[in-house]
Amino acid sequence: MVDYRIVASDLDGTLLNSSDLVSEENWAAIAEMKARGVHFVPCTGRTLNEMDPLIRDNSNVRYIIHSDGAVVYDKETDRRITACMGGEEAKFVFDTLFTYDVHATVRHERYTYIDERKSNPSGYAYYHVDASYRDRICERFAIKQEDFEAFCKGLDQVEMICVFFRNEGDAETCIKRIRETGNYITARFTPYCYEIFHKTAGKGNALLRLADALGLSHAQTIGVGDSENDLTMLEAAGLGLCMSNGMDEAKRAADEIICNNDEHAMKYILEHYL
Repeated sequence: MVDYRIVASDLDGTLLNSSDLVSEENWAAIAEMKARGVHFVPCTGRTLNEMDPLIRDNSNVRYIIHSDGAVVYDKETDRRITACMGGEEAKFVFDTLFTYDVHATVRHERYTYIDERKSNPSGYAYYHVDASYRDRICERFAIKQEDFEAFCKGLDQVEMICVFFRNEGDAETCIKRIRETGNYITARFTPYCYEIFHKTAGKGNALLRLADALGLSHAQTIGVGDSENDLTMLEAAGLGLCMSNGMDEAKRAADEIICNNDEHAMKYILEHYL
C-alpha cells in the first residue's frame, strides 16, 4: 500500500453531507489522520473568508487549498503560495464577461465581491443564481460594490471568478472565447454558471505544489471530489477518488469511486486507503 501523506478533499458534495455539515465520523477520521502524520487538506472553490470556521480554524487542519487552487494557505506561518490572475489577465476576462449579461462573483485577497445593483431577489432569479449559492455566498459573505465593473477592472492578483449568465448561448460563446486564449481554466456547474481561474491554478496544480513544499512525492497524495472543478485534482493526485454522488465527468477522471457524501468519506478513506 502507498504511504499516503496528504488527503485533499473538496467540501460541497464530498466532505459535507446533505445537510451541509461535517459528520462526527468525518471529524474523528480527520483527527486520526493527523495522529498518523497525514495532512487533511480542505480543497475548495471558496475563498478563505467563505469557509466555515469549524473547518478553516480546526486544529487538525494546517493547510488549505482555496479559490480553486489559486491559493495554498499555511495557517501556521500565514504564508500563501499563489497562482492568481495578474492585472492584465484579469482585465481581459472582465472585458470579455462584461460584454454579456452576467452576474459575477470575484474572489480577491481572501474576500468576495459582487455587484450591488444585481444582488437582490429579482437579480438572483434573472441570472439563475441558485438559492444555495445566493444564501451561502452572496448574502452571507460577499462585499457589495457600487461601480462593480470599474472595481473589477482595477484588480490585480484575482484568485477566481464565478459567473452566472442570463442566457445559456452567451455562456457557451463567452467561455469559448476565454478558453481559446490558453491562459485560463474554466469549470461548469450549470449551463448558466462557470468558474474561471488562471491556468497555473486549479486544485490539481495546488495539490502538487503543496506536496513539493512538504518534500513528498506526488504519488503520496489522495484527492477526493465530486464536481467539474475537482477534475484537475482527481487527475493529478496519486489516487483520485470520486464520490458516488459525483458528476459523470468526475467519475471518469477518478481512479476509483467511493461512498456518497452521507456515508462519511474521510472515515471511508481512513479505513480503506491509509
